[in-house]
Amino acid sequence: QKLSQLTDLSLLALYGGGQRSEQLGRLRDKPECVVCTLGRLHDFLQAEKHWFSLKAVCVLVIDGAEGLRKEINIDPDAERAIESQMRQGMSFCISQIRSIVMEIETAQRQIAIFSSSLTDDVGELAERLLRSPIEIYLGPKDPMRVGSHVEQRILFADDGKESSLKRILKQHCLSTSPEKKVLLLARDLATWENAKQHIFALLPANCKLCMTDEDTKSPNCNTAMAAATVVMTTHKILRSLNITDVACIVNYDPPPDGHEYVHALELMTPFGPRGLAVSLLIRGVDDRAVAFIAQVMARSRQPVPKDLLDTYKQRCGRDLPPIDRRTLRFLDCRDDRPPAEREY
Repeated sequence: QKLSQLTDLSLLALYGGGQRSEQLGRLRDKPECVVCTLGRLHDFLQAEKHWFSLKAVCVLVIDGAEGLRKEINIDPDAERAIESQMRQGMSFCISQIRSIVMEIETAQRQIAIFSSSLTDDVGELAERLLRSPIEIYLGPKDPMRVGSHVEQRILFADDGKESSLKRILKQHCLSTSPEKKVLLLARDLATWENAKQHIFALLPANCKLCMTDEDTKSPNCNTAMAAATVVMTTHKILRSLNITDVACIVNYDPPPDGHEYVHALELMTPFGPRGLAVSLLIRGVDDRAVAFIAQVMARSRQPVPKDLLDTYKQRCGRDLPPIDRRTLRFLDCRDDRPPAEREY
């Protein structure tokens, strides 16, 4: 609605959970611009195909392409459950989106795909949907690279992650403005259930604490998250959150891969003060995360801590992948200071 105020376009929003009959009635008025979820669009294309189609669409924009589920062989027993999930717009495979695009018959049509990270699935989607596509990057072109507006730090928490987290929160929450958010990421919500009371006791009086749940679309979740200074969530739930003004990210547990690590760091805006991302690692337990974090730091032209690089080289060739040539070019910018001299 805010964007439509600057134009004369008639706008309609179609989404699950809204009044279906009301949306259908407004759709019959033939609005010039339709913003919709994939689930509701798929629903209307199937149920109202006697009068509704996409033949005259001139511009199609697909947002959030990094969350699309790649086409796989579906077990017949699970097909009904997966189909129900797709109808709700939770996930769509590439073949179904391609069938939606094939509905368009406009000769001079334009298709744009927006993604926060360039994964293999997004590249495959672009190859199957677009003809001679043009790639436009906001930030570094390398998908395993973060802009200079984010300072990455590594802390080997040999004395326990809880004490390291307390030290980071005390230093950062007291030095940042209440409008800026501190994002805490773990593997599951059970981790934060156990540590919630300890974290709350560390916060200043003007800071509020919020722990997200699985239902990220509920109004209560959005309201609490908007007013909170410290937001506790998981790497999986983070994909569905609309969170802004992030000044600090703490990976209490390392993300599953490098793309998830980069996606979290990209939440920090390149405008304003430099953001801070701290990853808490335990030697021998989080060694797999050492591989992609060292690669991202090196490709981002940030100093790689010597202890992080030594841990990577010790495990390289055994259970960690070898250092690729692109990363090898940047590994000369190491941080040789001992851990005691680094500020966290």
